[in-house]
Amino acid sequence: MNKSRVSCLVVDSGPFIKGVALQDWSKTVYTIRDVISEIKDSETRQRLQILPYELILREPSQEYIKHEDTLFYSWFLHWKEATEE
Repeated sequence: MNKSRVSCLVVDSGPFIKGVALQDWSKTVYTIRDVISEIKDSETRQRLQILPYELILREPSQEYIKHEDTLFYSWFLHWKEATEE
């Protein structure tokens, strides 16, 4: 399936746990250290060690964190997953 690519992605733990091929969506993937800390299962932690893209860790200031954007992205991933089946 031909996916639309975006300039960058900012992701929570869900896509990592589900094994989403984030490299199909963007070459640049960002997250925060707390997200990595949330991941407890060994399979996902092992996948994080061999990602086919660079995972960039950042700590944004609170003024740039918008709860609505996080909710939208989470919904979007679930919607895309459902439409690809």
